[in-house]
Amino acid sequence: MSRLQHLAPWQRNLYGLWAILFAAFVGLSLILPFIPLYLRELGLTDTADVTRWSGLILAGPFMVSFLVTPLWGVLGDRYGQKLMVVRALLGSSMAYFGMAMAATVPGLFAWRLVLGAISGFLAAGMALLSVTVPDGRRGYALGLLQAVVPASGLIGPLLGGVLADLIGYRAIFYITGTVCALGGVVAAALLVDARVAVPARTAPGGVRDNLAVAWGSAPLRLALLAVIASQTLVTTLQPIFVLYVEGLGVEPRLLSTTTGVLYAATGITSLIAAPWWGRYSDRHGALRVVTRALVGSAVLLLLQACVTGVLQLLVVRLLYGCFVAGVLPPLFGLITAASPPESRGGMMGLTSSAAMFGNLCGPLAGGYIGAHVGLRAVFVVSALALLAVTRSVQRNGSPALSPPPR
Repeated sequence: MSRLQHLAPWQRNLYGLWAILFAAFVGLSLILPFIPLYLRELGLTDTADVTRWSGLILAGPFMVSFLVTPLWGVLGDRYGQKLMVVRALLGSSMAYFGMAMAATVPGLFAWRLVLGAISGFLAAGMALLSVTVPDGRRGYALGLLQAVVPASGLIGPLLGGVLADLIGYRAIFYITGTVCALGGVVAAALLVDARVAVPARTAPGGVRDNLAVAWGSAPLRLALLAVIASQTLVTTLQPIFVLYVEGLGVEPRLLSTTTGVLYAATGITSLIAAPWWGRYSDRHGALRVVTRALVGSAVLLLLQACVTGVLQLLVVRLLYGCFVAGVLPPLFGLITAASPPESRGGMMGLTSSAAMFGNLCGPLAGGYIGAHVGLRAVFVVSALALLAVTRSVQRNGSPALSPPPR
């Protein structure tokens, strides 16, 4: 921590946030893959009930956070983004302790809703960086912070499986709550806030004001719609991917492990590529980065639909992670640059809400297409839709999306 204190404030926030959120996301991912097994411990025996409740419990936080995240962004503009980071971490801690004490499935679901209402530390961290990182470094910083999600996803499920065998599922909720609480304390002591001094007539507005600003600005409107569309299309695979892997001939006893490795492959390359895409966006502009990342993702989705074996799929998934990582960082950077300085936290809240909306729509669309058309069709439809999004971005791109002046 002493080394961090000698860095510039934006670097201190970036590296401190990365470490704090990495620990928190590892904690959150300890239990998520094993929710169906935990529901059996809570008394569910019918497979259909387990499947139905698992979907609700996993989606529960997004149902609420989609609505409240813009409000937290507005409050951050008014009272400081650092406060929102601390609030989200301590709120998550409270929710996970509540989950640990839940004795019924509806009780667990209720605490998942509470988590969605009060957490959101990644959105809060992105908002803090958006007002402290200098121009020319923002793409790199936002890309690096977003890389915390795939990085934690590589460790959390594996560690969670080991802990579940050693101490049981309920104890993992207590561990996650403790990690989030410690993260909140460290964030309060370490992070540096930055308040934008503005006259009263330009004081931060509410959610409705931010929506009006976003819809009235062509760059903001385009970027937010691109966030929704891209997140919808890259998450369509979630409900069908394990079934697709099974259809490639994987033995049942190896199915979970193989699927986990294929997800991890994408996470590894996303982790490596996200900061690079951010730096590339800082140098060459968001338009070039977004279009190349979307086209690359679409092509690799089509290739995933054509594979005939697991090894082929592994290679394509590694490449797919390289391009998927380049979609969101430049869009987040564009939204920050195009937002009024006094409302950047609120705009970042809208952006996170847009991403969450995509995360809700994608699995629903993927499940419907997979059930009515076929599993391979999910990849093809998603790829073609991504190409349509790319065309729209190119056609409607504005000067804000172009390379910065040198």
